[in-house]
Amino acid sequence: MREEALKYLVCPSCQSDLAAELPEPHPDGHYMSGTLTCSGCGHAYPIVNGVPRMVVTAQEARGAAETFGFEWQKHGEKELEGVTVFGRSQEEDVAYFLNATRSTRNELKGAVILDAGCGSGQLTAGVGMLEPQAVIGIDVNTAIEFPFQRCRHLRNVHIVQADILSLPSRPHQFDLVWSNGVIHHTPNPPKTFVNLSRTVKPLGKLYVWVYERRQSPFVTTGRLLRTLGIRQRLSLRDLYRLSKALAIVSLFFHTIYRAIRWLPPLRPESFGTDKTTRYRSLGAFGLTWFDVLSPKYDESYTKSEIREWFTREGFVDLALYPDQIGVVGIRKLDDAPRTAPPVGASA
Repeated sequence: MREEALKYLVCPSCQSDLAAELPEPHPDGHYMSGTLTCSGCGHAYPIVNGVPRMVVTAQEARGAAETFGFEWQKHGEKELEGVTVFGRSQEEDVAYFLNATRSTRNELKGAVILDAGCGSGQLTAGVGMLEPQAVIGIDVNTAIEFPFQRCRHLRNVHIVQADILSLPSRPHQFDLVWSNGVIHHTPNPPKTFVNLSRTVKPLGKLYVWVYERRQSPFVTTGRLLRTLGIRQRLSLRDLYRLSKALAIVSLFFHTIYRAIRWLPPLRPESFGTDKTTRYRSLGAFGLTWFDVLSPKYDESYTKSEIREWFTREGFVDLALYPDQIGVVGIRKLDDAPRTAPPVGASA
């Protein structure tokens, strides 16, 4: 943790300021240990291996902390993909981020951004290189050291282990909040959405991506395993092995499908980038299968339901990203204290 992170963190329990007890920093400026103590309730949060540990919510057995910790550790060890994330390179991730949030590189310079559910840290690092004032990457998973190491060289990126159900941030603090494929894995996604939405500044942006209520081989298989009770009986290591086996089958059929779609009468103009025909590696299929099979919760929604969430919380100018349900909205200026600066302004 760099000392600059303290400007953006508060106690997740009572929202009070934090006092830091820090040893000598590492030569790169990070404090690898120490304690952050709440000035209000007195709760102490340790810094372990450079990461503030600020989870105050009780974590369920086989919940997000455990399952996604296993997933991102395997990814960090390059056993589940490793170079890309769900088939996307860092450059593609950043392009997706800019497109989905309807943002420009220039607009984000000086912004304060929350990556709510930073996972591997690949996108978090990529966004940090866009020169915002700060990117706060939070995740509850137990493999949080991997995104920390990935972002460690970036002075404006701060990684924190925290739960989006109890964020260590102030209301209306962020110019842009990004939550991609996260809240549908929480026990109460609508409540989680409200929690995230209230951290957005007036004229700030919120982007949320959730599962769409539709059928796919991944969703159908995952729900079948749950219905039959197989998923609950398998250990994470067994689910990992199953995911690797299913990845082989998926790659086989996907290769045949791509070959058929390559034929001129069937070839889409965007063959290499189209979601159904772009190349996917064995590791990408393995990561996708584990991501579908392992979570305890996997709610899905319709476009109208998600739009209603945004509207109810005071967001306007909604835009839909055409990939399942990804929605970006802008918080109305009169929906929060007018003293907060607009998107792209310094805090």
